[in-house]
Order: sequence, then structure tokens, then C-alpha cells
Amino acid sequence: MAVAAALTVLPSCATQGSSGDSSSHWLKTCETSADCGALECVCGVCTKRCDDSSSCKSLSASALCASSETSCTEGRMNLCISGSPPAFEGGLGGPRPLAYDEPQSIVVDGTSVYWTDINNVNKVPLHGGNRTILASGNYLTRIAVDAVNVYAVSLGDVVRVPIDGGALTTLASGSNDIRSLVTDGNYVYWVEIPGPLQEFLVDGGLVLRANNGPVMKVPVGGGTAITLAADQGGPFGIAVNARNVYWTNIGDGTVMRVPLAGGAPTMVASGQRNPAQIALDATSIYWTTDIAVLKAPLEGGPPVRVTSANSALLDVAPVIMDGTVYWLDASGLASTTFDGSRRPTVSLVPDAFGFALSGADVYWIHGGSPFRDSTIPGVYTIPRP
Repeated sequence: MAVAAALTVLPSCATQGSSGDSSSHWLKTCETSADCGALECVCGVCTKRCDDSSSCKSLSASALCASSETSCTEGRMNLCISGSPPAFEGGLGGPRPLAYDEPQSIVVDGTSVYWTDINNVNKVPLHGGNRTILASGNYLTRIAVDAVNVYAVSLGDVVRVPIDGGALTTLASGSNDIRSLVTDGNYVYWVEIPGPLQEFLVDGGLVLRANNGPVMKVPVGGGTAITLAADQGGPFGIAVNARNVYWTNIGDGTVMRVPLAGGAPTMVASGQRNPAQIALDATSIYWTTDIAVLKAPLEGGPPVRVTSANSALLDVAPVIMDGTVYWLDASGLASTTFDGSRRPTVSLVPDAFGFALSGADVYWIHGGSPFRDSTIPGVYTIPRP
């Protein structure tokens, strides 16, 4: 498997002539290939060209074959890169890489970070270490985790894999476009929108419309998929607590809930422009739009604008922790108090398109271009602001 990524540069070493010991030169800085022994100097780093990751294992067991197109080489090259950055102490320093990859979705628990990368479900310890591929599949995207399993979406199927790895098991098949996926340890819940979102300009603002779709669940142990709510107005984000399932309808501007066991859906809020992803605390439901973060009581009531947002990423759910709401927008990782009493602060998380929180740290997935700004596509962490 080739992954689009770039090189991690280790501290510079002196020129070591033409020694054939490739591993001692790998990822050291260089000026010419004479500095790299049997390797090649590419963009100031000693590495070698590769066909697949197996051809890089002589350098390191964690080495990967990366397909890179850089400003300092002509065209696209497959190069060996590090697949497992070194471990570090949590809560210290600036951005740290945990793994270099093409991540699609991210989630954390008390010990590990989990992500999908199209071909694999992966995990790595919260504070760094060896990356583990839990399972391989086809076009793996959305992800959720409980104490026993990791759940993902694979080409429209809802699948699970044991938390320590194993075979993928299909829980539900043939779903349409699954926009969001969560679990409470008993069931996996998701929302579907058949077909693409449609964009319209209304009164000078962008309004999204979507086809109707269902809110679904399936037992984590397998069984028949259950429709909790049918023909919803573009269901987009989903969250659960001990009593209800909550979701947004981006197509008709509503926020809804239904009991875990099913029943008649109840409207929590209406008249919203592009309500997208959601999060819950003990009393309120929070949701993002492209221009704001809002909240309302769990049982329904007038929505309250928590704060403005700078083009919030609609596919990324906000997170509530320690009285603070976090979300991603065009400025980076933004946060404010849950009542909006503090002016939002922004932490730089380059090209982030997904994040999660655990303890003192923020974890995010980065999809930047190889070699650009020395930031490599992968999974990163910084101390939580």
C-alpha cells in the first residue's frame, strides 16, 4: 500500500561515505547522495525509492512506502518514510506527529487514537508509539469506538473490528451515504443521505439542501438494522445519550430526537440554516452551522447562539469538555465557554478535517500536501488549550 506522505527528518549527521548500511543513514539530513551511503538524497533527506512498503522494511519495521509529489523533485516519487513517530509525554510542547497516513476519520478512548485511512482501521497509543493496523477493508471512512470494538463505514456497510484487531464483521449492508456514525456500546447509530448535498444562494447566504433519508441503528453484536426515523429532511449529524438519539436535518433546518427504543420523532429546534454536526452535555444539545455554534435544551426550547463561527467544517462534530465547546473552522481549532461568555480562542491545527479530545490533549487528522510547510499528512496532537 502506498500512502501520500513525506519524510520525517532526524537530526543531521556527518557525511558517512559510501557505506552500505542503509538503516544508519535513513532520514538523516544530506546535501548530496554521497552523504547517504547506499541511499539517495531527496529534498535534503536520505531515503530510497520503493514499490511498496515491504521494500522499505530493511530500513525499519515501521517504514512505509509513500507516494509524494514535491516542489524539489520532478514528478511523483515513491519514497520510504517513517510510519511510527517516536513516543512523547502527553500535554507537553507543540504539535507532535503520532502517525503519517491519509486519515479519513478520527476517534479516541482513554488509551488510544483510532482512525480510518481508506484501506485500514488503525490505532496508536495516545502518547505515541507503534501504529497497529486493526483490520483492512474497502474505502473505510466514518469511525466510532466503545470498550470492545471499533466501528467504521466501508463502502456503505457498517462494520466492526475488535479493539485489539481481527477480522472485519459486517453489521449492516447496502446503506446510502452515511454522514455520521456513533455508538453507545449496545447499538451503532447512523444517518443516511442518498445523493449529494445541493447548494443554493438565499438572501446572500449559502443554504444546503439534501435528499430525505433515515436514522438507523443495529445491535453491536449483529442482527437486523432498525429504522428509528424514516424520511427525514437530510439527516446529517447524530449523537446519543442514555435516553434519546438526536440528529440534525441539514435539508429542512431542524434538530430532532427520538427515544433509543424508537417512537415518534420530536422536534428540538427548527428554522436553522445548515444545522450540521452535534454534541451533547448533561442539559443541552450543541450544533454547528457554517456561521455559528448554537445550543438548545435537550428536551427542546428556543435555540441560543453560543458564538459565531468562521466557516465551520460541517462534517466535523463539536466536542464538549470541562465547560468548553470546541469546533473546527477555517481559522483552526476554535473554543469558547459553553455559554459563550468567553471570546473564542483559536489554536493552529494545519489543514485539520477531524479532531478528538482526551484528557489534556487534542488529536487531529491533517490532510495537507507532502513537504508543504514541513507538515506531513497524518495524525497529530497538541496540548488542549
